[in-house]
Amino acid sequence: MSGVLVRFEPSGLSATVASGTTLHAAAASAGVHLVAPCGGFGRCGSCRVRATGAVAPPDRSELEALGAAARAGTRLACRARVGVDGEVLVEVPETSGAIRAQIASVGPEPLVESPEARGVVTPVGVAPLGAAVDIGTTTIAVRLHDLTDGRVLGELADLNPQTAWGHDVLSRVSRAVEGEAGELREAVTHGVETLVSTLTCTLRAAHGILREVVVVGNPAMTRLFLGDDVSMLGDGASPGVDRPTRVLDAVAADLPKLGGASVIVGPEVSAFIGADAIAGLLATGLASRPDDALLVDLGTNGEVVLVSGGSIYAASAAAGPAFEGYGLTSGMRAESGAIEAVWLDGDVLGIRTIDGQRPRGLCGSGLIDLLAVLLRTRALDVSGRLQPEGPLASRVVETPGGRVFEVSSDVLLTQQDVRQAQLAKAAVQVAIEMVLAEAGRPADGVAEVLVAGGFGSSLRPASLAAVGVVPHAWTGRVTLAGNAALAGASAMLLSGASRREADALARRVRTVDLAGDPDFQRRFIAALSFPAPQDPIAE
Repeated sequence: MSGVLVRFEPSGLSATVASGTTLHAAAASAGVHLVAPCGGFGRCGSCRVRATGAVAPPDRSELEALGAAARAGTRLACRARVGVDGEVLVEVPETSGAIRAQIASVGPEPLVESPEARGVVTPVGVAPLGAAVDIGTTTIAVRLHDLTDGRVLGELADLNPQTAWGHDVLSRVSRAVEGEAGELREAVTHGVETLVSTLTCTLRAAHGILREVVVVGNPAMTRLFLGDDVSMLGDGASPGVDRPTRVLDAVAADLPKLGGASVIVGPEVSAFIGADAIAGLLATGLASRPDDALLVDLGTNGEVVLVSGGSIYAASAAAGPAFEGYGLTSGMRAESGAIEAVWLDGDVLGIRTIDGQRPRGLCGSGLIDLLAVLLRTRALDVSGRLQPEGPLASRVVETPGGRVFEVSSDVLLTQQDVRQAQLAKAAVQVAIEMVLAEAGRPADGVAEVLVAGGFGSSLRPASLAAVGVVPHAWTGRVTLAGNAALAGASAMLLSGASRREADALARRVRTVDLAGDPDFQRRFIAALSFPAPQDPIAE
């Protein structure tokens, strides 16, 4: 058919599309996955590319969204459209592909069962290998093990390619229901296959054969991975039904490059609570504690799990991607150059970046630290409005698009970014409140709060409390648990007993449906405000 050739660099992939097609749609046709937290609807400004050739000039809305960047040839892929004659060259910004894969180390050591006891057999002299996979809404993380002794042979993490269809779960579910389920499945299975294959080709794994892959994720992620129906996840009316651990071969799982490996998908509790939450419970040993304790996962689709008196309560918090560094004007994942820590040194703003590189953007821990500093210095009020006050007042600048805070010469925090962070923190805060209310337990009775997510050691409990994710009284009770879901997937990979325990834990969990509670909206609106700073700068 006739059309315009659109070529993407540095991948070299291309597609021929009709005139008027957006570059975002052309990228999807070419198999190029652009970062687009809003799903390509022009709301986030994250799908920035450079385009030359037969591309229509930007309209007013695109120019307003890009600001000064438009003068340098930058375009929004979801707004820029293919022209009539010629070809289009699109330059997609490269990322390092190296997201920090944080592993929980706060729970018991995982059991390592002989692979032969599970029927895993390999030729003499060949090591049986296994991969643990956490399919997060934003990030896919993989860990490779020698199944004989449990040794870790390598870890990798990368952006979930499904972000091209939207950063939140409901956007992807909607696209699947509208007929794009196959494309969504192909994107995530290819992402998993690529990460696992990369690890198995490393030098330490060269003399091994991949035998087992354990996959965990929230219900939407695992169902899209398996190609299952997800329509029930989008209406919010049905809590779903529990699904035990499933086992299939690599071909049935649409992972043909993984050969004869068995693929084990962790148990699902309901439409809202999935295998990632169960894996987190398994990794941390939380379910066996005699006191009240919480597991809080600060992912895009976060979970809050309370263990109290032998009972387990869990809720899903649709926090959005802000705490993972996405959907922000200068947001980025936790890779080289990301601002991971912010503090006040006298009247001077201090920052630390990953690998000590030039600041390129804010990742989750840096965002939370920054908000805490701004609240403390009065550059941000409790309603979430940036204010030119206090020692950092000169960094609050008026622009045609509203007030911004200049973190560095290339990194900005906008008023809209603050609003996204407020939505994220309110979702988690309300989930904690309502899980405690459902269990009839007071906040003062919580002995420990395990905070999971890809933050590593940079996340400060005091900053979490300062922005209102957890109460100030809990500051000393917070323990960082890293990627607890991935650690739990590793435990399930190394032991049949751990797999059986995961199924048993899933049967014990009681789902707390937040949206179905008549008190949810009131609580959520109240939680949008930040708490008053505990140690404001003196007048």
